[in-house]
Amino acid sequence: MTNNLQSIIDLGREAAESHCYIKDNEAALAPYRKELTQRKTSLSKAIAGAFTQGTDLSPLMGGASVSQLCYPRHKTLIVLIKQVEYSPHAQLDEVDRLLANAEARVKELKQRKKHLRDSLLLKQQIDCTTIGYTLRFDNQPIG
Repeated sequence: MTNNLQSIIDLGREAAESHCYIKDNEAALAPYRKELTQRKTSLSKAIAGAFTQGTDLSPLMGGASVSQLCYPRHKTLIVLIKQVEYSPHAQLDEVDRLLANAEARVKELKQRKKHLRDSLLLKQQIDCTTIGYTLRFDNQPIG
């Protein structure tokens, strides 16, 4: 086996070890995830209620140097993201209609290209060449 392949195998072992460690410890983190989800929901509801009541939320906005939702001890900045809605307008509706048509056409063309490529490959009118690899980590018991 070449040094190059052995190096890849060694790096793979290290990555697998880290992956396994994270997967093994996910179960231990489950209660914290549930607690975090509940706390995020409570915070979101409180912010929505304050907004509805007309409370000035500007002290909660901005970067780490100005937001009251910056918690350096916990290495966390909670960022408020404005949700906006625009009033209707005929010109915007027309653009939305055009976009929907264009998106449907793009989807259709992608499907057509896939079928054409498969057909040309089957007829051996085009070649399929491997140009590289990506990784996927599967969680499967081995042995």
